[in-house]
Amino acid sequence: MNKKTFLTFFSLFIAGNFLIFLLCFERGINVTPDSTQYVGAAKYLAEFKGFRNPLTYWNIEEESMPMTHWPPFYPVAISLFIFLKIPPFTSPILLNMLLFGLLTAFSFFIMLQLTRDFKISLLTGLFFLFSYPIIEIYTFA
Repeated sequence: MNKKTFLTFFSLFIAGNFLIFLLCFERGINVTPDSTQYVGAAKYLAEFKGFRNPLTYWNIEEESMPMTHWPPFYPVAISLFIFLKIPPFTSPILLNMLLFGLLTAFSFFIMLQLTRDFKISLLTGLFFLFSYPIIEIYTFA
């Protein structure tokens, strides 16, 4: 990887992180009913109570059931942040920042490997960086 490619990769990664940071820390993270389930399950994992699914987020200590119907990556990743004493609804913001930064940077890198054309690869990275539907997805927990 030459210097120009590395700087572009790193710049797209930082720009992706910064964009989600601005959107989520300015107006907060968007939440759906599923989000509370993910964050609740992550809270259980961080407290070593098992891979459990809260029936309601407000009654998280009293009611739960084993989590069997969702993929485990997102709750496990969030639980790592919660385990490090980061608040439960700040953890998804940090995780989404990292994931969105990686998406934009790797989209550039993969397209560069496929086409060997720097301009097309840069446009691909910028497309992901400024795509409203993708940005909106990464502002949800």
